[in-house]
Amino acid sequence: MRRVANDELLSTIAWRLGDAESSSWAHEGRRIIPLLRRARPVTSLSSKADEAKESAKAESSSLLPPEKTRTRASLPPLKKGRHPAPPSLADSLNNGGGAHSLPQRPNLPEDIVLLPSGMAVRFRKEGKGGPFTTEIIPSPSLPTPRKPPPRKPPRKRL
Repeated sequence: MRRVANDELLSTIAWRLGDAESSSWAHEGRRIIPLLRRARPVTSLSSKADEAKESAKAESSSLLPPEKTRTRASLPPLKKGRHPAPPSLADSLNNGGGAHSLPQRPNLPEDIVLLPSGMAVRFRKEGKGGPFTTEIIPSPSLPTPRKPPPRKPPRKRL
């Protein structure tokens, strides 16, 4: 539609200017993209999409419009029942629950922080008001793992 209107407009301009037989106006008219809608893509799933659209439309048509619906009142909260108190630690130990003890944390200097992963980090302050430096050290409570000996590359045979 737009291309036809543009061609007609350009033809009118060309006729008024006196160069009605020039084909350059026709080329200019075809450069403008028409504003027509694109065709719907057709794939192997188009029929399934149409069926789903129709079923959703049928289901929606059976529902009341929003202005004719209301929200149900919420349910009252549940009453708190009486539950027995959990057994104390002394009762569980007396009943053969076994001895529970927390692991002893090693005594560390103030500049070392023990992380949950077992690694320790040392913070040091450099100079007056200078930045902190950090050093990751192995956990003082665990033995340090041995490094495997370095592998020698295989020799090339000639």
